[in-house]
Amino acid sequence: MKFKFFILLFLLQNLCRAQYNDAGLWMTCNMEKNLKKKFTALLNPTIRLNENITEVGSSFLDGGIGYKINKHIKVSANYRIAARRRLGDSYGFRNRFYTDFAFRKKLKKLITISYRLRLQSQFADYFTSRNGKIPDYTLRNKLQFKLDINKKYSPYLSGELWNNAKQLNAGFTNLRCVAGIDYELSKKSGFFIAYIFQRELNSSNPLRDYITSIGYSISF
Repeated sequence: MKFKFFILLFLLQNLCRAQYNDAGLWMTCNMEKNLKKKFTALLNPTIRLNENITEVGSSFLDGGIGYKINKHIKVSANYRIAARRRLGDSYGFRNRFYTDFAFRKKLKKLITISYRLRLQSQFADYFTSRNGKIPDYTLRNKLQFKLDINKKYSPYLSGELWNNAKQLNAGFTNLRCVAGIDYELSKKSGFFIAYIFQRELNSSNPLRDYITSIGYSISF
């Protein structure tokens, strides 16, 4: 009887863990406007579906200004306003401010390596939550390799790790791995599709997401 009880407990435990797996679909449009000299304006509306692509988990709008220091280094300052679904099927608003430092270099004509360091602060339910005015600070490191096969197709791989910026010694909190491909429609527009795996780290029951991401990019 005890043996059967432990078998049942083991099965229930794995079933509970399985419910933290989710499939998603992200849809975005990346718009970039060249301004005077080395400045660019950025605008990116996005919709993210989760719960096995059955509901809108979040939607947001990113906007920012980028500055190209030289051909390898670019910095930007950005803001995001987001609506995110709560457990009770209502939506709460989040405000995010973030700065990016990006480095890119082409190796052996075919491979482009890029690194992005992001520092972000986020406020959740600023006016409706008791802790809404206390920001979460996150440090994100992203490394990407892109292969320039020809003028049309460019497959890429990337990995990204999150840290709590106030507790860097506590270890990483999130991992995101991406495999995708860019397709150039013209010199100023393109389409991309990617598969994303992300999961929580340092958690006894980590959330795992398996996401298909599609998007359109345009510069003018």
